[in-house]
Amino acid sequence: MAKLISLNITALACLLSLSGVQSAHADLVLTAAGIADGFTLSTFATMNPGNQGCCSGPFGLAVSSNGRVFVSDPGLSKLFIFNDVNGQTPASALTSANINIGTVGATAVGNTFWTGQFDPFTFTTYSTSLAATTQTLDARPALGMATTPSGHVIASSNNGLIDITPGNPTVQVINSGVNADGVSVSPDGTKAVVENAGQVQVYDIATGALLHAYNTGNQPDGTGVIAGGGALNGAIVVAGNNGTLVLIDTNGLISTIATGGTRLDYTAADQTNGSLLIDSADLIYRLNCPGCSIGSPPVTAVPEPSTWAMMILGFAGVGFMGYSRRKSALAAA
Repeated sequence: MAKLISLNITALACLLSLSGVQSAHADLVLTAAGIADGFTLSTFATMNPGNQGCCSGPFGLAVSSNGRVFVSDPGLSKLFIFNDVNGQTPASALTSANINIGTVGATAVGNTFWTGQFDPFTFTTYSTSLAATTQTLDARPALGMATTPSGHVIASSNNGLIDITPGNPTVQVINSGVNADGVSVSPDGTKAVVENAGQVQVYDIATGALLHAYNTGNQPDGTGVIAGGGALNGAIVVAGNNGTLVLIDTNGLISTIATGGTRLDYTAADQTNGSLLIDSADLIYRLNCPGCSIGSPPVTAVPEPSTWAMMILGFAGVGFMGYSRRKSALAAA
């Protein structure tokens, strides 16, 4: 995805939409290598039939821990919440809301959706009913977001690659020199996988050090890291703007596992079933791998400070009750 991007619908796209003119749709299909690896591919949602280019199709994409799928679609000027089953369309959404511009990056912490926008120094969270809360950060999340197993949000921003702590959100810069896109997180939560400077790059979240860089040759964007699956464990799936999916194995070898799509873009790890949702220009695909999952394990919301306080008081109360019972038992003996 181009780093400088306009989310305004072009005049041509608007005319095509208003006139009902649709261009041919290209289907993403598995290659022989993808089939041999055991991947399966299906369609989660058809959003903008006929759209071929950037920025007028599904964009921000995330899956909550209770199985709701958030989709931002600037071409339709709407946000959607879907059930997590295949065959969705805008008409089948559980709820929707109008937007002026689309979110350009999204993730979920528990049942809350986090979205990055180009509005300076703000981000917006949504509930599964699309109730919105806008907060201010000292960085501007932009072109990619992902969640760690501990509930932190790793995001691209105007300050580089950042780590956002939920609750009363604070920002820690991981690497200020990374102009990232398509952010994902390794299942163990220690590494961020991003597109940067036309490469797929892997960074240590704790230190900001660059660990690996791969030239995939498919105009890389969204990514997902595989957990389990034997030889596939640790491999990286890469969605490319040229309409292909490639696989980077743990030895750094690159193979094309699907081809023929129309501009693949952001991805979202589906924590409820281990699949990877993949935006294209007009629809959203679902990729499954054999005996493995793509992305992080399920994440629950990080407790607020007041919740921690109540939990500590509760533990203290339980401990006191146990002590009182032991004292009574000793006295009776």
